[in-house]
Order: sequence, then C-alpha cells, then structure tokens
Amino acid sequence: MSAPDDEEQDSNEDVEDVMAKIKSPSCTTLLSDDEFAVLYLRFGLKTGRALSQSAIADVLGKSKDYIKQIEQRALNKLRDHYSE
Repeated sequence: MSAPDDEEQDSNEDVEDVMAKIKSPSCTTLLSDDEFAVLYLRFGLKTGRALSQSAIADVLGKSKDYIKQIEQRALNKLRDHYSE
C-alpha cells in the first residue's frame, strides 16, 4: 500500500479540521440551525457517512441550491471566525 500524496493528506487534514470546528461549542452559537444541520449531514458527523447536497436537500425538504448556499455561508462563517 502506498503512502498518501501530500495533496491527499492535506485534504484529509482540512476535512478533519472542519469537523473539529463544527463540533466545537462555539460553533453552535456561530451557525444557524440550518447551517449546523447541513454541515453535520454533509460531513457525516453522526453516522460517519457524508451525504451529498442532493441527499441533504431530500432529508431537509429543501432545494439543492438552497443547501449549496447554506453550506457555503456556514463554511465562510467558520473560515472568518477561525482566521481571526
């Protein structure tokens, strides 16, 4: 089995970093309920199985475009908050 390349390893670390931030107590006050739910489902924080935007739209009864907007807004909030 070969070792992961640097780009793949960086990507895995980025996902783990986002997941840790989503789970942090300050995140629950930073994000709206919709934003938190979308990221929770998108990164599979409860089940370990990440869902697609389409699957999340079906679960929440929203459009895929709405889910995409919510995900981007939530990630931007996290990026802004943790870069300060």
